Amino acid sequence: MDLIPFAAGFLTPDLSSFSNIRLLGTRCMDCDAAMAGPSRHCARCLSRRVRPIHLANRGTVLSFETQRHPPPPPIGMRASQERRIIASVELSDRGPRVVAEIEGDSPALGIGSEVKVIVGPGWRDAFGRQVVTYWFRLDASP
Repeated sequence: MDLIPFAAGFLTPDLSSFSNIRLLGTRCMDCDAAMAGPSRHCARCLSRRVRPIHLANRGTVLSFETQRHPPPPPIGMRASQERRIIASVELSDRGPRVVAEIEGDSPALGIGSEVKVIVGPGWRDAFGRQVVTYWFRLDASP
């Protein structure tokens, strides 16, 4: 089965084991800002002194909403969803803010909820390849 990342440079390159895949980002060596994905310069101070980093696999929900419409192409809905919850999450360890789907529909979800990053199959592209993506799951660990 052909596996491809949802976007170039946002996931560790070996996609053979979902449990070992990490989100990648960039950190500025001048102002310490973190960004999701690769970047040649800092989005905050425009410095070119940046380095690649592994992003944290946990974070805190800043806001969320329920969407009852499919995402725009080429992104597909996972499984047979009629709606999905999208959240803005600040990743731990001075990480950036990222947006992704929250798995499930828990009444426990709220602003300040702790979540963990899950990586796995998302949808199939126009060539039948399995797109690997990420989403969040409420973190039940203390």
